[in-house]
Amino acid sequence: MKKIKYIHIGMPKNLSTTLQRDFFSAHPEIMHLGVGVGSNVDYISSNISAACENHFQYSKNLSYKINEKMINENFDFQFQKFYQDSSKKACGISLELLSFTFTPDQIEIEEKARRVFNAFGKNSKVIIIVREQFKLIESLYKESIKIGFYGTFQDYLNYIYYSRDKNFIYDFNYDYLFDVYSKYFGKENMIIIPIENFRHSSGELIYDKGVCALTNHLSKKLEITSINTTLNHHNKPLSNSELYSMRILNRENIHGIGNQSYSTGTNFHRLKDYFREELNINIHDDFLYHDARVKNSNIKKAQQLNNNKEIEFEYPLKIKEFLKNMFVESNQKFQEKIGFDLPEEYLTN
Repeated sequence: MKKIKYIHIGMPKNLSTTLQRDFFSAHPEIMHLGVGVGSNVDYISSNISAACENHFQYSKNLSYKINEKMINENFDFQFQKFYQDSSKKACGISLELLSFTFTPDQIEIEEKARRVFNAFGKNSKVIIIVREQFKLIESLYKESIKIGFYGTFQDYLNYIYYSRDKNFIYDFNYDYLFDVYSKYFGKENMIIIPIENFRHSSGELIYDKGVCALTNHLSKKLEITSINTTLNHHNKPLSNSELYSMRILNRENIHGIGNQSYSTGTNFHRLKDYFREELNINIHDDFLYHDARVKNSNIKKAQQLNNNKEIEFEYPLKIKEFLKNMFVESNQKFQEKIGFDLPEEYLTN
């Protein structure tokens, strides 16, 4: 029986949590290592969690070199279990932060790709679900508010435009992302999926006789049985008015991205296994989950407020032109590399 290893790397705000919980973790023929095993933030083991949440994203080179052998052995242990389990045909991870540097304290995606390759090896499949970049930028702004950003969309665009050399915007050049991962895993192992091909114009996923077209496509690529899959919202979006309220609350009750540079960082609670198991630090819940609790409190308050104002998405001409020219050129190259046509909006916006 053929056995396939996979790495689903995003893109962000593209059904990642839903797929982690309701496809990768739920399919009986998949041995999913995380994230999304039992909850939105958990893995099959604490050492796989520490590798994915810390070493594949943040560790400086010296720290990674010290731990590299242990990391690879931990993955090999899971892969041996996979090879011995006749019921499992696919095994891997899903982590959208492998596709871009969300915050400046993360390592470059070239280094992320190299480290993941060292753990997985050749003949592993890399899954990238892409989305038209302007929609991706707007969706990521919404998510940024949920994890602490209190700036306006204009503030967010200024950060993208003026700090382009140290933020994530160049990672959204899909031809570059393709080159980074195909350099290690091979072009033949790259699975590229434009999400627009699997959604109605309303945004709802396409189903055919109860079968989700997206998970059916993924099943074929992973050579597993296609099954009826119900995809649920595990990271429910806030309305634009709720996001406006939360943005104001984030300024009053700071957390996540809103913290000062020398702080515990964004999504600090996801490093729980790294601190408690790998470093043996007895970190208290009040400290570990402080930002997550502030975030959840702000979300709850925002949902309860009666607010008529909404966040707005307007682009200054110079920023719009900069992004449009960059993305159209990148998408033209990307289309040539993958060998099939992208949806029209990738080449015209």
